[in-house]
Amino acid sequence: MRRSRWTAFQGFIDTLRARCGSHAVIVVSATYVYGTTALADAAQRVVAERNARGDDRVIADRLLEFVATLPLRW
Repeated sequence: MRRSRWTAFQGFIDTLRARCGSHAVIVVSATYVYGTTALADAAQRVVAERNARGDDRVIADRLLEFVATLPLRW
């Protein structure tokens, strides 16, 4: 990912964190692209960097698998 895009994406997550608060879970996802995992790899790197900085409520995972772990009652 180009540095300018990386910086913009991290800034976007900073904005979400400021708007939604520290208790919100931010799910980072990537669109599947045939023949490459570049977007998914970039999403994982963004999350790893956020987690290393102490923001463990930013995740990159399959959304349905994550939702299944929540104590939701529909």
